Amino acid sequence: MKKLLTLAVSAAVAVSVFAGEFPDITIKDLRTAIEAKKVTVIDVNGRGSWRKGRIPTAIDFASHKNDLAKVLPKDRSALVVAYCTGPT
Repeated sequence: MKKLLTLAVSAAVAVSVFAGEFPDITIKDLRTAIEAKKVTVIDVNGRGSWRKGRIPTAIDFASHKNDLAKVLPKDRSALVVAYCTGPT
């Protein structure tokens, strides 16, 4: 699970570079935020991948895409991290 978490977070950080307007988050900071329950993590890899393994607490985007607002924090300044496997 530790390797999966590291791989997934690495992919998330790498993808965030392409986002440009959003700040990066380090693996350490993400782990800290997850442990403190101060982040909403969204897995956008698809249901099959989500079922096989995911970052702890990650929400499966595919299962919530029609009602995502219901699972996101009400506070618009809250930390939300989305991740995928990156470009192929």
